[in-house]
Amino acid sequence: MGIVHNGEVDVQFDEHGAADRGTVLLICGTGQPAAMWSALGTVDALVGAGYRVITFDNRGMTGAACPAPPWTVADMADDALAVLDAVRPAHIAGASLGALIAQSVALRQPEQVRSVTLLVGGGQFSAGWAPLMSGLVELHETGNGLPPSLDRFMMLLAMLTPQQRHDPALVGFALDMGAGLTDTFGPGGQHGQHSASATWITEDHVTELAGMVPPVLVIAHEHDACFSLDDLRAVAAAVPNGTFVEVPGVPHVALDPAVLSQESAHMIEFLTSA
Repeated sequence: MGIVHNGEVDVQFDEHGAADRGTVLLICGTGQPAAMWSALGTVDALVGAGYRVITFDNRGMTGAACPAPPWTVADMADDALAVLDAVRPAHIAGASLGALIAQSVALRQPEQVRSVTLLVGGGQFSAGWAPLMSGLVELHETGNGLPPSLDRFMMLLAMLTPQQRHDPALVGFALDMGAGLTDTFGPGGQHGQHSASATWITEDHVTELAGMVPPVLVIAHEHDACFSLDDLRAVAAAVPNGTFVEVPGVPHVALDPAVLSQESAHMIEFLTSA
């Protein structure tokens, strides 16, 4: 365990395993506690392959620093860069919002980044996602937070494919599972992370991909409502050394252990060759 400082923001990180084959810094997505990397099997897979794994909670999570929102992805990347500076050099991997942070980190400190894995994120959000993100920030700015029903709807978008959202049993399962994730944010944290995404959508983060130095693995899910297959395929094509992997039949959030194991295998194969 270690603590680094980014201005007034303290970032606590945890280390897993030994760095026989290098270090992997994992960057969480929106509302994702760092412990989820272990719960999903990612940490064990990487440690088993000989990597030291570094995990940390993004600003805004329960128990983490939560400066007053709004924030930008660049602000969150500053926190990740502070961790990277303590463990460098490292492979970096981020999921969803974490992929945007990873993209930013790699562009700003390429000499410290051995490779980049963008998991269900990178480049730009799907065009249809922008109105939702701006609407969420507008709701946060009222000071009342998000209605619980809207939180549940967003969970369904992330966890189920369009077809699965017609199945009452699967909807119930997803809502039950999502209920355990409602306390992941600290005060103001949800507003801050949503504002980072909403600001990102208004900016050009596709053109900058041509300046990416480290090799990049892009893992995309067929039924992702946030980042489309075509957009993520374009990300892999835009970087100088990109690899694209499509995972069929899966929404934004993968929960099937077989899929998670497959994605870890793709990542380890990529890290070995990077």
